[in-house]
Amino acid sequence: MKKLLLTLSSVLVVGGAAISVVSCGVKPEKEVIFMLFGTTSSSGDQEKRQNFQDLADGYNAIHKNDENFVPIKVVMKNSNYLDLAIQSKDNLPDLYVSYVDAASTYVDSSVGSKVRDMKKSMGDEGYNKLNADLITPAFMEEGQYRNEQIVLPFGKSFDISVLNVNLFIQFMALFPELKADAAALEKTFEEYNKQRALLLDESEKWAKTKIFADGLTFSTKTTDAITKETKAIELDSALFTSLETSLKEIKDVDGIKAFFNSTKNVLNVTNAFREVVANKGLDVKVTLNEQTRKEAVTATDKYNFAFGIDSLDNKYYMDCAATTAAQEGVINVQKPISETPQNDFWYSTTYENKVANIELNPYSQGFVNTTEYLQGMKDAALKNGDDSITTDWRDQWNGVFSTARKSNNTQNWVTEDFVKSTMFMASASSANDTYFTDQLQNRDVTNSEGEIVKKTYRPVSKADVITTSTTNGEGTNKNVFLSQGRGIAGFQSEGKNAVEKEKTVQGFLNYIMQPIKTAQYGLKTTYMPATKLGMKIYESYLDGSYNNKTDKIGDKTNLIKVITEIEKDYFERNIDETEAKALIPEYFKQILNSTTGKPEVKAGVSSINTSFIKDYLNSLMSKEQNKASSNVALVSSKAIPTTDIIRSSLKPALSGSQGLLDLTKNNSDSRNKKMTELLVDGDNTYNLARYIRTYKNKEFFKEINIKITK
Repeated sequence: MKKLLLTLSSVLVVGGAAISVVSCGVKPEKEVIFMLFGTTSSSGDQEKRQNFQDLADGYNAIHKNDENFVPIKVVMKNSNYLDLAIQSKDNLPDLYVSYVDAASTYVDSSVGSKVRDMKKSMGDEGYNKLNADLITPAFMEEGQYRNEQIVLPFGKSFDISVLNVNLFIQFMALFPELKADAAALEKTFEEYNKQRALLLDESEKWAKTKIFADGLTFSTKTTDAITKETKAIELDSALFTSLETSLKEIKDVDGIKAFFNSTKNVLNVTNAFREVVANKGLDVKVTLNEQTRKEAVTATDKYNFAFGIDSLDNKYYMDCAATTAAQEGVINVQKPISETPQNDFWYSTTYENKVANIELNPYSQGFVNTTEYLQGMKDAALKNGDDSITTDWRDQWNGVFSTARKSNNTQNWVTEDFVKSTMFMASASSANDTYFTDQLQNRDVTNSEGEIVKKTYRPVSKADVITTSTTNGEGTNKNVFLSQGRGIAGFQSEGKNAVEKEKTVQGFLNYIMQPIKTAQYGLKTTYMPATKLGMKIYESYLDGSYNNKTDKIGDKTNLIKVITEIEKDYFERNIDETEAKALIPEYFKQILNSTTGKPEVKAGVSSINTSFIKDYLNSLMSKEQNKASSNVALVSSKAIPTTDIIRSSLKPALSGSQGLLDLTKNNSDSRNKKMTELLVDGDNTYNLARYIRTYKNKEFFKEINIKITK
């Protein structure tokens, strides 16, 4: 196992990087501080802390007997700790986990001279090795600012979309003329599931959840509501015809994905589904025993949403990348708005000497497309009428749309709505993989005797879903995903042992970037490796080649292939099949949950993330591209402090109290405003500029100038 670990002696030591002078009265830490940000009350934050602690423990154990070795100490602080530490001249961490835009803020601050150049900290050998192994050069580029590498990519996640095919086919069958088409598509999908049986753990059944009331159909004939006699829901004639025509063209899985790539189709489905919810056309019955398929219960959920997007700010970026005029690679937000603003990004920004200049471009085709989508959703929700419009988002948007939001101090995510099996498409982080098909714990349901009982059940199975790209307005067929996830940044080490600290920093960075280490971190957290070789190990868990749940090998041939490639490409060692087979226990071992001691669910077989990797991400790692992945775009933007405050300002302007998506009855102002008001320069609660200006302060933004493209 020792040959798999890059030891401290095998990397270069950064010369002259250490700083021994510290501010008066503050004693430097003795250890190398690796800082995370979160709270002790969050199980997710504590899980991340434990996983980084595992990496630190492993590295410390290897080097504990080295002369003058300085160990890594993992600490967790509140999210505002760094800003306060800078202002109070307190100790700064040697390493910390950060988004690139947040890290760029410190370059022009009073501690700018202490910000690490992570390329120098890692050393030329390690940096070049990492750079060559990255899935895409964009991962490194997005962490560069002022010609320095201020953030290194580590755990990555992607904004993906997940479709409930079971719900969709049942919806399709509500059109009388499409029942045969729906039945044919169902058989096609059954064959598709047989081909991906290993991804379904060979135990998950599909279509175990029935969604709609018996006999329910769509009609263009006049009916007052659903009745026992007709069970028909009237749709607008144009809506009915448009949906029927588009649905009839779908013949396979690729056709389903293409259908939901269109904003027009998504809004049509939304308006039809809203009518179903409003007219009590849902009758969700879930089979509890997949083997006998005898016992079924009826869900009692009051709120159901057709579509959901966790991060609305991500959509504004992805829709721009989906346009025909979009440039490949990382979005350069510093590029000035041109004389053809429709082809440009929706903002342009510069940041010099703590002065931020921002131009908001409402003519950007990407912004126009996002506006069309959200305005269509808002118009549909307003059809619910005044009586249902309370201060609760669920009442306002029932039957229509869901987003990440806070209600009664509780954070809600769209996966919580998707798992009910009544949402067609949910867009969220790939790190939420297991939550798309999560169990509903101890919920009230109605049994076959009509009694209200509590049951734990899973309405959406792995066999129900497929992974796809974001919806976009132009029908460009671009498969767009947003690259996200924090990387690793730092400040130069201080104190009498600063030189020794820098040795530890360099050794630790090289240690955690190795294929096995980066893969194991991802498998414990559902964050993906940023490297090709780390991804090969990670993918082999998720696709069942190695089954973490059973600790059994599913595809030995693939594991041997993965090991052989890593030994050759990373360790420059050619091995034969026998040698590779002997290394399987070192590369692939059961990963246990640090709290329960049971097999880690996140490292289990996944139809969602495996589909994303195989259908889309692998095309970036191979010259051979299949039909579905021939036009894949990963979205990210160049690091700059202003992007951090722009993204943060989108949330309150959109989904905050009195934001553009707040439909509260007595909030007539924002409720009746069009989504285009977002980029109007005003001081209203729904104007983006209002919130951006609140970030003005002496330390980071002494001046913020905003203008609107004319």
